[in-house]
Amino acid sequence: MGSCQSSNNCSEINSRSKSGRLVGRELSAFERLSWKATPYVTIAHWFQVAGPATPEELAEALWETHTHFAALQAIIKDKRLFLRPDLMPEIEFDLDTDVSPHGLALLGAEAASMGIGATWQACEGKLLWRAKIFREGWLLLTFHHAIIDEKSISMLMKELISILSGRERSSPKPSLEPKLTQLLDQPSGKFTRLMEQRKGGRLPGKAVGRLADLVPLGARSNVQAREGKEWPKPDGLAPWQERKTKALVTSLPIGEKLRRVCRERGLTVNTALLASLALALRKQMSRSGKIGMRPILATDARSHIPDGQELFGSYSLGARFRSGWGTLDVEENTDFWQLAACAKKAVEDAGKKMEIHNIAWYMRFLTAAMGKKDVAWLQGALDLDGPDQGRTNAILLSNAGIVSGLESGAFKVTQSYFASHQAAWGPFVWLNVMTIAENMFMTLNYVDPLLAHEKAKTLLAEVESYLLKACDCFDRLPGFLPVLRSETSEKKETQSEACEVVTL
Repeated sequence: MGSCQSSNNCSEINSRSKSGRLVGRELSAFERLSWKATPYVTIAHWFQVAGPATPEELAEALWETHTHFAALQAIIKDKRLFLRPDLMPEIEFDLDTDVSPHGLALLGAEAASMGIGATWQACEGKLLWRAKIFREGWLLLTFHHAIIDEKSISMLMKELISILSGRERSSPKPSLEPKLTQLLDQPSGKFTRLMEQRKGGRLPGKAVGRLADLVPLGARSNVQAREGKEWPKPDGLAPWQERKTKALVTSLPIGEKLRRVCRERGLTVNTALLASLALALRKQMSRSGKIGMRPILATDARSHIPDGQELFGSYSLGARFRSGWGTLDVEENTDFWQLAACAKKAVEDAGKKMEIHNIAWYMRFLTAAMGKKDVAWLQGALDLDGPDQGRTNAILLSNAGIVSGLESGAFKVTQSYFASHQAAWGPFVWLNVMTIAENMFMTLNYVDPLLAHEKAKTLLAEVESYLLKACDCFDRLPGFLPVLRSETSEKKETQSEACEVVTL
């Protein structure tokens, strides 16, 4: 970062609007996305590598993985943004940390909530992923969502264990460099079109510059500091950028029960979790005679996965502070399973009608749960530059399982999880969920003081209560196997009556 030579010219050319936008100059794709999204679009991914490798050898393999992985991603996934092949990951060692499921869940939640940089200015000239190495082969990697997704993580892990085992990598690095250079020379028109899809008009500037000018390639020793791209001085942090995130962890031995009851009803575990979150949040936030904060159900269509158990997936549940055209209520006596069914329907509908590579613009109201027939756009809540900036809140739920088939020589990835904090509009509370066999580990992350500690404990207890009630019929009917479709309809009706309805 540099300082402007002329204060008058600087204020005219690089001024900031009241909503925080940069105006008066063209921004590259790197600049536009980094100041818009950081640090609120982050994936924290932790996995365990089994094999004869010391922490130092794991760190060395990560260093070797990075350059090749960046080039491979650029070619296969067409991800030009944030690629810095000349910079290596920040790697730290922490061999005394608790690596139990509870401990790792807390570490992942903390890493995701921290983001990559405290502000968008902090990302200038820095690599947008970092790594921590723990004992027993555990690694925690934190990425910006713009450069990696769940499929990319699998590619990275395969590359890592391939290097550890000494096998030849999937493609030699020299053959990738010319293709990467050619790719980075292309204008980022696709990114511009993506950003302009947002309701409320296009963003300032035009991302048509050559990324090769922004990201010089070549030997690391020859890389020079970027010139002529002065950054305006930050005018202080907004309140939602100064927040402190805390976490609560609990576990329930209901993994298989919840899967079975959801399969019987044609639902997914994620939709059941959404319903429990909606009801618990409504009970916490509703106050008779006052408008207050009311829950808005929303979903990320990109992540609808049947059964939602062994694959990556995430859902969101949001609430807004103000009343108006977009605020909706979950009715006081809303049925748990009707709400879960509505969540599934809206997710499927969103997946059919919207492109699957976008993130924030996937968010839609699940108005069907509130007696509506259509699914409306979530407009004002996603307007990062409008009057609602920083006031819209969301719960984010991530569900990850063990990735199979990641084995090379004497090395194998035995466990893999992630916590995704991709709510760029400033969440105040969100829930990360991971399953290990029968156990479901839930980490409730909340922003203090927007949600007090005691209220957070009560909210998590309510979520547990709804999930336990949903599985209660299996405790009373141990022989009930809902996955068997050969049962008679009369028997199904009898068993269905035995399951109590979960309501407020």
